[in-house]
Amino acid sequence: MSGTVADNIDRQSGVIAEPSGAPEVRSDDPSASEGTVWFNTTSGVLKVFRNVGAWAAVNDCNTGIQYSCAFGTQTAGVKAGGGTSSTVTEEYNGTGWTAVNGLNTGRGELGACGTLTAGVSYGGNTGSVVGETEEYDGTSWTDVDGNLSGVRRQIGLGCGTQTAALISAGYSGSAYITTTEEYDGDSWSSGGALGRNATFAAFGGILTAAFIVAGHTGSAVSVGTSEYNGTGWTAVNDCNTAAEQTCGAGTQTDGLKYGGNSGSTYYAVSEEYDGTSWTTGGALSETRYRHSGAGTGSTAFTVTGNTATGANDVSTEEYAAVTTARTVTDS
Repeated sequence: MSGTVADNIDRQSGVIAEPSGAPEVRSDDPSASEGTVWFNTTSGVLKVFRNVGAWAAVNDCNTGIQYSCAFGTQTAGVKAGGGTSSTVTEEYNGTGWTAVNGLNTGRGELGACGTLTAGVSYGGNTGSVVGETEEYDGTSWTDVDGNLSGVRRQIGLGCGTQTAALISAGYSGSAYITTTEEYDGDSWSSGGALGRNATFAAFGGILTAAFIVAGHTGSAVSVGTSEYNGTGWTAVNDCNTAAEQTCGAGTQTDGLKYGGNSGSTYYAVSEEYDGTSWTTGGALSETRYRHSGAGTGSTAFTVTGNTATGANDVSTEEYAAVTTARTVTDS
């Protein structure tokens, strides 16, 4: 018989390597690391570390109010307005809230988007429905000439940036609105029609890749989801929990919807969106609606609104991925 027979490549006599990718077998749980799979001989189950979204209470804001707007990120966020006349604006640094210069026109049920140093708010309710637009530079709000082409409230916040913003749906005070408007930093122009009523819906994304989910249709609370490509809206897969007065954050492929209500039923539930379907995420520490919030799909914040403890709550919560050991049969 000619030829050779390969031996242990590393020539380590008596050492047999564990097959690549196989679960580790051990009597305890290893240090937490997303994706690690092992068999725990003590409990007799196959386990995996997964990053699971969870809400945690953090420092309160200074002024609790319902129907405020919010924008920015979990470490550089802004909330403003509320009720029908509040001008109060606060900035969030991921630890605490600081009162800063207020809106020029106090209002609630308004939309907003952008960053801490380049935000924009629009529409709302002053006791009358308005199309007011203001820009924020990280210090002060400035009235701009380019108001919405039509008045609008019950907007459900909004999405985009100070120079590429998007708003759709809402209520004029006498009729439900299905039109969309786009903002370029100077003026608003018409975009593609949504095709359904949706007040107090949740938004996320950017002007060319946005989503809207849930909201009230005028006759029922919705589970509908639609995506915007910069030109038109397309209906996609529904969320799991119908709600209005809910919040959204994130992008079209990493989105989040949280809280809200359906009549007298109030929710702490969150749902995560991957661009195709909605799955249940971590629950808020208490039910919350008429609240505001912003951030990404995996690092969001929410503040104020109505909670299980009452109206005009000052509590703040943050959403983040927590690495947790789960059995392979866990959802």
